[in-house]
Amino acid sequence: FNGLSEQWYPNGMKKSEGKLKNGEKVGLWKYWDKRGNLTQDIDADAFGRGRGSSSGFIFIDGEKVMKRKNQ
Repeated sequence: FNGLSEQWYPNGMKKSEGKLKNGEKVGLWKYWDKRGNLTQDIDADAFGRGRGSSSGFIFIDGEKVMKRKNQ
């Protein structure tokens, strides 16, 4: 599969978005929590393995509860 891939939570909020090439993740991928807060931006390489950063925060049920230590 080639093209845009989107996943959604049952509540209608977007879960992830990014591009696929030959079924593998490529380019920028974004991930959100159930409340619509952006939690990760990942730059995927040609083999679908991501390199990038998260928001630096830990979320529980969509609530930002603490900053990660190693950020």
